[in-house]
Amino acid sequence: MRKVLLAALWGAFAASAFAQFPDKPIKVVVAWPPGSPTDSVARIVSERLSQRLGQPVTVDNRPGANGTIGTTYVAKSAPDGYTLVFATADTHSINPHVYKALQYDAMKGFEPISLVGVVNFLLVARPNFEYPDLQSLVAAAKQNPGKISYGTWGTGSTAHVAFALLEQAAGIQMLHVPFQGSAPAMNAIMGSQVDVMVTGAPTTADTNRKAGKIKVLGISAPQRAAALPDVRTYAEQGVSDAQAGSWYGYLAPAGIPPAVRDRLANEIIAIVKTPEIAQRITGFGWTVVGNTPAEFSTFMRSELDRYGKVIKTRGITLDTP
Repeated sequence: MRKVLLAALWGAFAASAFAQFPDKPIKVVVAWPPGSPTDSVARIVSERLSQRLGQPVTVDNRPGANGTIGTTYVAKSAPDGYTLVFATADTHSINPHVYKALQYDAMKGFEPISLVGVVNFLLVARPNFEYPDLQSLVAAAKQNPGKISYGTWGTGSTAHVAFALLEQAAGIQMLHVPFQGSAPAMNAIMGSQVDVMVTGAPTTADTNRKAGKIKVLGISAPQRAAALPDVRTYAEQGVSDAQAGSWYGYLAPAGIPPAVRDRLANEIIAIVKTPEIAQRITGFGWTVVGNTPAEFSTFMRSELDRYGKVIKTRGITLDTP
């Protein structure tokens, strides 16, 4: 009886305390450098979240080790709703499979709040590339295994896994050339030092294509991009099961009170579906989502399993962070 009474008292106290949420600033950790699209969208949404909650919502950049540093920090933070992470496919779909001793559990260590958006990759090539589309690239790669090179922003990155999916789906083998970031990789494409790479920015790709700096061979999405309506999808070019890109959403440390989680989720969903904010987010080439915690959890599990299969098959690994 005493335990029941204590539990009831604690429940009443907790409900009263969290009814005041938030009563102090909230920190959103971005595990990537300032200025990246991930950072920019996190700031756009967090700024509006601050306005709606009546408390400062600040972005704290903690880059390093493919997002593991900032993500680990949040996993070890108090589950009170005042420390969140703007998670990505790298941190929660790929890292758990490529690092031997990750210091966080992608599913058990976090509580999903809302998926902000997803991006599908475009396949681009050097300006003097001999093949005009994915279909002809695949044919050439089958005749010359390991001869066509692809640049990425690092081993174990979403770009690396995107090409692993493409190689597996198309039955081809290419040469991986990792760079320290997407900008150096794109410079190598424009300088004709590497054959192909992927990018998630259709508007920028269209600008560079018109300037003769790159070619665009295809898009790994269910449908064509509005900014590049003439570019065929992978499936339209005979390659299925190679859809690739990244996703971005808010997570909290596991154990966050449901009332706080739901309050944050409702606010974030409303923000990203506001026409003004949605337009700013789609400007980065993202597709806006804004789903519930339960829907986000299901999505995360699906992506973790999907990426895990190809990473294991292709033997993609990284050193312990």
